[in-house]
Amino acid sequence: MNIGIGIGLNNGGFSPSSIAGMSFRASAKQFAFNDDGVTLATDGQTVLRWNDLSSNANNAANSGAAGGRPTYRSSGGPSSLPTLEFDGADALALGTLLTGSSRTAFFVCNKTAVGSSYETLLWGSGFHILYRMATAGNVWGAWQLSEVPSTVTLDSTFVLICVRQTAIQNTDFITNGVLENSTAGSGSPSASVSVIGAGAFPSINQGINGKISELIVYDTALSNSNITLVQNFLNREWGGGFL
Repeated sequence: MNIGIGIGLNNGGFSPSSIAGMSFRASAKQFAFNDDGVTLATDGQTVLRWNDLSSNANNAANSGAAGGRPTYRSSGGPSSLPTLEFDGADALALGTLLTGSSRTAFFVCNKTAVGSSYETLLWGSGFHILYRMATAGNVWGAWQLSEVPSTVTLDSTFVLICVRQTAIQNTDFITNGVLENSTAGSGSPSASVSVIGAGAFPSINQGINGKISELIVYDTALSNSNITLVQNFLNREWGGGFL
């Protein structure tokens, strides 16, 4: 179901775009284009461009070799819904860097294999918003001056993750609606967000071996109530079972 219409229309009447500050959103249910850049991908095809569903038209793409692009899976996601599969050498670069003094990011994702020590799902220059934290026992984690580990072991189970980073570098890591870690810092985030699926682009270093069904980024630290709204939306959108 890779379509160009009506995502989330039956999802309780709420849309994540109704919350101010959305800077990027991509869903495997919609606007994932194959290697010609104009045709919606079908099962097993690589994805050249993943369109931004926010109002910013900041589409993620990889104009390099097809071997460095994720693969569209029509039923490989949660509840047998669509997903994009990254094999450790795949990446999509955002057309415009996401900047700001704080941010909140949501992920519906999993891990399919263990690759390099630090496998990054969303990367900014100098830090990892979400990555595999090998030093903490192969768990999901975030990096912002220091490691912020969760307790969720990486495996094929899809999870709903929220990472909130404030202007003073406090980082909250929330998995399936549960706050797992809250780490205090000082100063504001200095990095901009630029790459999905790898630690650098087009380098294959630190690339994720896993699947991403949806990714949403806000350029602000959302309130707890707004985080709950987005989590509930994503839980319904992807078949339930996360919360």
